[in-house]
Parts: sequence; C-alpha cells; structure tokens
Amino acid sequence: MKSASDLHETLVTAIEEGDVSRAIEAEAQLQTSDESLEALYDELAVAISNDDFEKAKTVLRALRSRLETVREDQRLTLQEAMLARDKTELSDDEFETVENLISTMGAASLQRFSFFSELIMYLTQADADGTSQSDQQPLETISDMKSASQEIEEATTDAQTVTSQANLPPDVTILGIQGTDTQFRPGRSFELTLILTNVGDMDARGITATLSVDDDIDVSPPIITLGSLGSGQRTAANFTLTASSPGTYSVHAAVNSDNTDRSVQEETISVVESDAPRSVVDVIGGDDGVGFTDVLQAIELYNSGEPIPNTDGQQVGFQDVLQVIDAYNRG
Repeated sequence: MKSASDLHETLVTAIEEGDVSRAIEAEAQLQTSDESLEALYDELAVAISNDDFEKAKTVLRALRSRLETVREDQRLTLQEAMLARDKTELSDDEFETVENLISTMGAASLQRFSFFSELIMYLTQADADGTSQSDQQPLETISDMKSASQEIEEATTDAQTVTSQANLPPDVTILGIQGTDTQFRPGRSFELTLILTNVGDMDARGITATLSVDDDIDVSPPIITLGSLGSGQRTAANFTLTASSPGTYSVHAAVNSDNTDRSVQEETISVVESDAPRSVVDVIGGDDGVGFTDVLQAIELYNSGEPIPNTDGQQVGFQDVLQVIDAYNRG
C-alpha cells in the first residue's frame, strides 16, 4: 500500500506527463486508502515542515477522506452505545464507558472542524507567499488532533466491548445525507440520498424515509417506503429536488418504522445564481458531470497554463486537477 505522500508524487509525475489513466488510478487509491490516521498526521507534519504545500494539501485531502470513513464506524458505535444506555441495563462502569465515548466524540467534532479550517487557511496563505510563516502552530495543531484521534479510538474500542455484550432492540439511524456539499443551480434538478442502517440486533419493520426542505424547493417523492431492514444492514433512499430560486436552505430528513424510534438529521444546501463563481469541476464537467475527456482537458490546461475556454481567465491549479479526477472516479 502506497502512502499518501507517495501517491502525491505519482500524481505529480502522471499529470506532468499527461498520463490520464495513471493519474485516475492514483487519485482513486488516495481516496480509498486505509492508511492509518497516525501515519497521515505524521506525513502532513513532514510536508509542512518541508514547505511542500502541494503535498500537504494532497495529504490533507487524504486525511479528510480517511477520517470520514473512520468516523462512520465510530458513529455506528456511538449509536449502539447510546441505544445500550437507553434500552438495556448497564453496570456503573459500562454506563461510564458510554458517557466517556459521547463526551470524547463531542469534543473531537468541534476540534476537527477547527483543525481543517486552520490548516486550510495556513496552507492557502503559505502557498500564496511561497514560504511558510515560520511558526510552530500548524505542527502543534496536527499534534493535538492526532492525540484527539487516538483518544476517540480508545474510547470507541472500550464502548464496543459494552455493545457486543448487549442485546440491542432494532434501531434505524441516518448515517448521512449524500449530495449536500454541492452547489446547485435554480431550475435544475439534483439528487440527495439518505444512507440508513439498523444498528440493533433485531429486524426493523415498516421503514419510511421522508425529506422536507424550506419553501422554493420541490421534493420528489416526499416519502419513500423501504420495508424491513435486518441487523447491521444498510439501505438508501433517493430524493430528487428542484430549486426555483437561489439561497441557503435547510434539509430535514426523518426515518420512521413500526418498531423503532424516529431518527432525524438536518443539513443545509446552497443554490446559487447561474452567473455566480463556479469551481473548476463545475466549469469543466458542465451539467453532465466529469467525463474522461474532461480529465484530459484539466491536465492539459494545468500543464499549459492556459485559462479554461469561455471563462474570464479562470486557471486550473494542481489541486483543481485532483478534484476533477476525484469527481470522475465518483461518477
């Protein structure tokens, strides 16, 4: 398994040589790597120490992707732990273990947001200046986040010992709402997907999923019947939305079933005017999404330094190329 740093070097070479297939494969490996969080934090620190800002950005993207994968498993354990606390008899020690996981994950969630905000701001400024800002704060931020991740891992492992011994009732929970991180356009349809799982030890029956949004957005269908879901199984509910005007809207998702408690989640989506600034991925991919020829175009524009055609001189940077490739891999 190649490290994120090694894959960055592979991407640099492949993009410089115009080797699209190799670049696509390396980016896919970067986004699906199971490299340890500890190794990624260390690689990020080394890249920043060496003023290799492009590599640091690549490793940071890999770290974000890896954290999302790890967090999903941790959220499942958290849901199971809270279910065990609320629906089963726990000893004082087991109860304390569950409460420790809840508090640890809550604190880490805020720290994680701050971590990415600080690192992105630092790398953006350092990249613009062409040199580091000669302080230890980014390295301290990385070290603190690395320690927090280790604490969560230990708390999760302890909680799994508790949940593995409990007989949990059915419990359908929303793992996430996919698609909310995209900027949408008025008058065009787009899709949001609810990802659901049953964290209990028994089947959940009569499951329905609903999605509602603020005014000016139509949702079709407003409710989806999903039937039953066995222990540990996952399913998805796809909703098509159409916005009539720009703005920031709240998305409310809810899941009900005949024999579980209601699960809810809320996210926000952005609908922007057609003449608003667009990302390189949106400009190159267009309404049909990113295809193979779009990846080739992004690489050619980056290597040549030419602006994107039919734009006001919009340039393609190295990270833009990686995002175009990632969009292609995601389909």
